Amino acid sequence: MKTMLPLGSIVLLERGEEKLMIIGRKPIVENINHENVYLDYMACRYPVGMAEDEVYFFNDEDIEEVIFTGYAEAEEAQLLHFIKDWEQLTPLKKGRVNDEFLIE
Repeated sequence: MKTMLPLGSIVLLERGEEKLMIIGRKPIVENINHENVYLDYMACRYPVGMAEDEVYFFNDEDIEEVIFTGYAEAEEAQLLHFIKDWEQLTPLKKGRVNDEFLIE
């Protein structure tokens, strides 16, 4: 796992037209096969913010450009250590996304 982006980071996804702001990391969601999987990030549109039913899920490999890196302090390192351990221990598999759906 490469170092995760902090909350508040602004990114543009591959083939993306709108900026997204990271609001969560390692969310667990249901894919199209009705299985729980995790992804790297969840985000909302920037600068619009949260809108009902408009949360975007993606992984590190889906990011084309990091426009802004959010605030991080000492607690961030502790959390990243926890996330790394969780990722190694969880029985859930990592999901993948295509243009519209969680496909795995």
